[in-house]
Amino acid sequence: MNITAQCCGLVLLVVLLVFYLRQKRIKLHTEKAFQRVWAFSLLNLSLDILSVVFIFNMESIPLWMVKLVCKLYVASIVATAMSALVYVLEDAYSKHDKNDKKKVISFLTGVINTVIIFACPIRIVNDGAGTVYTEGPAVLVAYFFGFCIFLALALV
Repeated sequence: MNITAQCCGLVLLVVLLVFYLRQKRIKLHTEKAFQRVWAFSLLNLSLDILSVVFIFNMESIPLWMVKLVCKLYVASIVATAMSALVYVLEDAYSKHDKNDKKKVISFLTGVINTVIIFACPIRIVNDGAGTVYTEGPAVLVAYFFGFCIFLALALV
């Protein structure tokens, strides 16, 4: 089971949290948005690790549960990107600007993206030689939405 990179990512997130908590904060309006990006990143990495563990242990875990965890992981990719977009919107517009409409549109877009991901089928691949991954329409849709969100990030 190769989850070394994900575990390194978790360590980096924990180190970032330690540095963040040790510093005095000045209560910027972007602080909560940053905390959401950190939390979604942690959730994304945790679900990635969990999906690999579930795929490796498919014989003892119901298939519907393995697929659910895999879809949650794929959906968390989009959720993490959406949280980054909201963070950038918070930072790009002053607190006095009316960016609530943009945040609501971003949130609704994320919900719609997640519903579409869960509606699409997902296939689980375990080649027996240590390579495990998911593929299929749910993954392609998530990557497409993630790419679109990152394009939106570049345009903000």
